[in-house]
Amino acid sequence: MKLAAPDVKTAASILMKRFAFLAVIHLYAMTVFDKRLDSKPGNIIVLDMYKEGLWLPEFRFTSWETVASRAGMRDGWKEDSIRYLFADNLSPLIDGLVKETKIPKLILWENIAIYIYWLYEKVLPGIAEERAAADFAYLLHSAPGNLFGDDHQSPLKKYYSETGMKALERPRRTCCFSYKVKGGDYCKICPVVCN
Repeated sequence: MKLAAPDVKTAASILMKRFAFLAVIHLYAMTVFDKRLDSKPGNIIVLDMYKEGLWLPEFRFTSWETVASRAGMRDGWKEDSIRYLFADNLSPLIDGLVKETKIPKLILWENIAIYIYWLYEKVLPGIAEERAAADFAYLLHSAPGNLFGDDHQSPLKKYYSETGMKALERPRRTCCFSYKVKGGDYCKICPVVCN
């Protein structure tokens, strides 16, 4: 994997930005198909892929087994699906990156949050509109913090503002360091540029 990052904090941030797509894939399957993918690290293969000099990996699953929700039991299944993705998979990765690189956890969680906002605000309206609205509201406002790891509330809520702007238009609160990567630039919603 060649991130062309000048330091470990930048590498950790870019890694988490790319792993946010795993969350998008998982939540898309949950909301649109009512299926939970096996997103365990042992079931995922990350392929080094590059586009215009930037590392944009692809995710492959060794097994496509899914767990479908059952009629009348979606709420519990959805809670389990969210815990499985965040508390069991992404939160340990975040904790490891924070420990090894000393990058603020807030940056890593916002890297995930912006792509989840994008999924629910830009991609899913018109596909599974009613369920998407309910799932997004749950992720932001109702899901208990323990589904995401050790947080007291949903870490996705911290970065969300209802300002009339949509995903990838509202400025970030933290800088993801994309501009530091060789060939990189400030993202369109960078707090450094937007301020």
